[in-house]
Amino acid sequence: MATVTKRARHASGAASGLGFGPAPVRLVISAPVADGWIRQRAGAPTIGAELELFLIDRAGRPCPRNRAIGARAADPRVTVELNRFNLELNASPAPLAGRPFGALGGELQLLLDRVAGTAARQAARLALIGILPTLRLEDLGRT
Repeated sequence: MATVTKRARHASGAASGLGFGPAPVRLVISAPVADGWIRQRAGAPTIGAELELFLIDRAGRPCPRNRAIGARAADPRVTVELNRFNLELNASPAPLAGRPFGALGGELQLLLDRVAGTAARQAARLALIGILPTLRLEDLGRT
C-alpha cells in the first residue's frame, strides 16, 4: 500500500493543515489499484513541475504580500501557499516524449518573470530557496 497525503485548499487558495484549518486528507492506495489508474489513463504520458518561492523585502526578510502578488499575477498557475510570504508556480503538464524538461523550464521561467515583475511593484523580490535563513518564529505568527 502507498500513502498519499494531499492538503485540501480553502476557497481562499490557502492550503489547510498544520493547525491552520482542517487536517490534510490522507488517501491510502494499493499498488495494483495505482497501476490500474495509470494504465487506464488516456493519451501519452505527461510530466509536470512546481516551483515554490519566498517573497522577500529589500533586507531579505519575509515579505507578507503573497495574496496581493498572486492576485495581480492573474494566472491560475500561480497559487498562494499557506503562509503569507510563499507562492507556488505550477507548470502545465508536458508530454514525457521529446524535450519535456525544456518545455517545463521555459514555462516556469515565463511565470518567474511575470511574478518577479508583479512582486517588484509590491516592493518585494523572489527568493528560490528551500528554507529562508532570515525566517523567524514571529514571521509565522508565533512567538
